Amino acid sequence: MKKAVSIILAVIFLALIVTTTGCSRKTPELTDDFALKQDACIGAAAWGMSKDEVRKLLGSRYALTDYSAFEEADSIMIEEIPFLGERPAAIFLFTKAETAGSPEQLIGITTVFPEESDKTSLAGKVSAVLGEIETTGVQLSGNKYDLAEENRFWHSKESVWEALNEAGKQAATEALAESTKDVREIDGDYAAWWFSQKYLTTARFEETPRFEGLCLSLSGEGYLMVRKLNNLP
Repeated sequence: MKKAVSIILAVIFLALIVTTTGCSRKTPELTDDFALKQDACIGAAAWGMSKDEVRKLLGSRYALTDYSAFEEADSIMIEEIPFLGERPAAIFLFTKAETAGSPEQLIGITTVFPEESDKTSLAGKVSAVLGEIETTGVQLSGNKYDLAEENRFWHSKESVWEALNEAGKQAATEALAESTKDVREIDGDYAAWWFSQKYLTTARFEETPRFEGLCLSLSGEGYLMVRKLNNLP
């Protein structure tokens, strides 16, 4: 069920995500330490940056490699960065451009730590910036339940639903109803619960056969979703 929910949300996001157009923005200077920020991004990178912007930001100081392990997203990798007191690899993930000439957008960053890295120590460093890790979930009924350890995560204070304006909430409800029309009917209460369980930004440890070593996955998916649903550039 959890896997199906994740798949449905991913489908919704991929159907909704748009690329930024028009105005240009100044690329910030690269920081030396790749510090974890409260929005779960790192260093001078920002969610929604184009692939070219990230290349410009990092390319003069670090060797960037196009990375193909993530078939669902465009990505570039730096083999080693200073982060949380360690030297993990960093993979920057971008939404794929939907139309010719439109930019990709930074949606996630996966950091892959050496196998000997201590998860408890790293978790403490993440919590020092993002707050305590989430250990409970909330059912539609309002009842809470304990998350399995592998499903625990850090998240922004604001949920996707809280960040939506009235037009955005309507668009979110309609998009969710369309994506699940063959599964169940969706009303406003269900949509409010669904998007209240999704956050602007998240961070979580993951185990994946793609890599050896501990992975910390940082995501700005909710942030980009809100910008689309609220019809922001």
